[in-house]
Amino acid sequence: MHTIVVVNDEPNILEIVQSLLAAQGYGVRAFAHGAEALVALGKAPADLVITDASNHPMSGVELVRRLRHLTDVPVIFLSAWAEDVEEQLRGTELAAQGYVELPFSTDQLLQVVERALAPRPAIET
Repeated sequence: MHTIVVVNDEPNILEIVQSLLAAQGYGVRAFAHGAEALVALGKAPADLVITDASNHPMSGVELVRRLRHLTDVPVIFLSAWAEDVEEQLRGTELAAQGYVELPFSTDQLLQVVERALAPRPAIET
């Protein structure tokens, strides 16, 4: 079973995403704040992180900056302005595996999650 960390400072969205993923059989750890998620991820890794780009007090972009010091876990951003988030990340090492624009459909979110969790081909050296 894949474990997904969800970070969102809006309780309704956090609950919806958590319930949706749990209903699909994923293990879900939900946090309202990025700092809490960082501590938890430092103790127990996850297979995927889903975060809102505009969380407060720590934005999703800042969460990923700090997260990259711990792990290269795939990240999906939720945002009402996905293009803005993509622009913020361009030219950095913080590329995301997906963006889901708010409001989102169930199918859309699940497709992006499945793609992010799909096995990646091995890189030959």
